[in-house]
Amino acid sequence: MDYDIVSQISTSKKNCRIKVRVVRTWDSIIPPFQNLISTDFLLLDEQENSIQAFARKQEASDFKDLLTEGNVYYLANFNILPNKKSYRAANGKYIIQLTRSTTVNETKDHVDAIPLHKFTFTDFLDISDDNENNVNLLEVIGQIISVGSLTHLYAGPKLTPKRIVEIQNLRKDKLSVTLWDKFATDFDEDAIMNKEKDIPVIIIFVGMTIKTFKEKVYLCTSSASRFYVNLQIPAVEEFHLRLQSQTYQIQLVEEKNQPILTLEEEIATNTKSLAELLKLDWQHFQGTKFICKAQLKSIDTTYGWWYRACYRCKCAVRNYGETFCCSKCGRNDKPPIPWYKLNTIVEDETATANFTIFGKLAQDLIQIPASQLATATNADRYTLPPIISTILGSTHIFQIILSTRTFNTESMSFKVVRILSPERETATTSEQFASSSSYTISSHNHTQQAKRNREDQLELYLEHTPSKQEMSIPDVTSPYANSPKSPEDTVSTPPAKKIFNNPTRTN
Repeated sequence: MDYDIVSQISTSKKNCRIKVRVVRTWDSIIPPFQNLISTDFLLLDEQENSIQAFARKQEASDFKDLLTEGNVYYLANFNILPNKKSYRAANGKYIIQLTRSTTVNETKDHVDAIPLHKFTFTDFLDISDDNENNVNLLEVIGQIISVGSLTHLYAGPKLTPKRIVEIQNLRKDKLSVTLWDKFATDFDEDAIMNKEKDIPVIIIFVGMTIKTFKEKVYLCTSSASRFYVNLQIPAVEEFHLRLQSQTYQIQLVEEKNQPILTLEEEIATNTKSLAELLKLDWQHFQGTKFICKAQLKSIDTTYGWWYRACYRCKCAVRNYGETFCCSKCGRNDKPPIPWYKLNTIVEDETATANFTIFGKLAQDLIQIPASQLATATNADRYTLPPIISTILGSTHIFQIILSTRTFNTESMSFKVVRILSPERETATTSEQFASSSSYTISSHNHTQQAKRNREDQLELYLEHTPSKQEMSIPDVTSPYANSPKSPEDTVSTPPAKKIFNNPTRTN
């Protein structure tokens, strides 16, 4: 045999060559603006060993052209790295990095020895908030029993399609699955209903994350997700066989779509300048949301830029002697996690004010989770990392409410509840802001240049900042993890030591 089995490769083994089928391909992105980090591939060999491979965004398009789902290839000259600590598409020790020196050779020899699919299904009873850290992305199989209508809501600053599907297993245990974005729109409810006329609809979900909301555990799509309807494999055939003559009509659930205001409507309804916000009588405006366009000027780190948060509800964790406890839900069964709390100073042409930005909203701006920055070498909770400083000078449309801190002090401060996407700012919106002396509109060129500078800084950080912990690999798989929230890790790989030619295909 002139190639290695996936189970034989390791970081200590040199010049590995594997023969694998490309089972699945996806883009790992940073939410909410779909910024590409890597293109990933799930690979399978003839012994049904699977391994995840990835190509950084610089090489992503090349490998998309070279590797086609379903085809079999010999791969050589790749990097073997320790697998990610979470959001793994393959549960093995290692992950493969495809580089410009990687060779790709498609083969037609004995390809039938490698199956088209391999699934490791998780029992519904094993899905709980205890494994919400999402070490491994889940695969489940079940019969569709209800399909929710397509709705739209804001996941971060982006208006995003959402659909809820409920499935059940052979024991009649039920599981809710939330589909976001393209997965929600690609789910064809009419086609599903037509299939049900002939046979029960069995669906397989892969690449799924675990979420919890109001004590209810459910699954949620990620970048790595895929679903298969009545796939012709033994597991589905067995499912149909065990159902025998049982029938269950799929229920169509009409979800209540909350009125979605356009950006223009949001602005027209409750837009305030900073000066106007600071003059508010807070006793009459508790819980009222306002819109304000302002520039991030500085970040006050007197009390730090992150805090120790409960892994579940993200409230502050308090120490009690040698133990700890969440100040809200009382949990102490898992260690706390670093969570962003940016005490920012913002300004417009009328005044300056304090805006506090928490958690995933801050991560959406910085594009790196607090857990990675907080554990980086020489990290200091009270010293702002340079990568965070790159957001200073940027202008955003904030939706804010009065902070509860305002009720206990004499100083006014505000909590950011949403950052509206600049991409959604239309010409009408710009004119509306421009017509008010309270706002200055940055030029398009300046905005684009700032974005490029930010991407350059991010790339430098990802390539040159090792962690105190074991080096991690691209881990951005959950585009809508902020609803509900959950931390994610991203990529941190050593800088390249030499320049390679383009990835090559050999014949």
